[in-house]
Amino acid sequence: MERPEFMPELQQREAWFGEAIERLADNPWVGDIRRWGLMAGVELVADTGTKESFQSADRIGAKVCIAARKYGVFLRPLGDTLIFVPPLSIEKDEIELLVDAADKSIHDVLGAG
Repeated sequence: MERPEFMPELQQREAWFGEAIERLADNPWVGDIRRWGLMAGVELVADTGTKESFQSADRIGAKVCIAARKYGVFLRPLGDTLIFVPPLSIEKDEIELLVDAADKSIHDVLGAG
């Protein structure tokens, strides 16, 4: 963090992350994406038109996070919101892996929509 190039590199990582995570908005089960820097919450909903939630007993967020493991990614659910807090040193290819794994896992659990 003391290196002069740290902040420009971090800003580039934030831009890569923002571009990648916003692609999840095209997923038919993503109701909202909230992001600040390298942190994001991706809310999964039963109906994107009405923002209707899944039944909490279905534990959809947890199921998606478990499914992501087969793609080499650990995600954390907060209810049916997927929480992303990657390290500040994350590289572009790792961001792509993270977001692609999340997208595939959502489809694995919920289908094509």
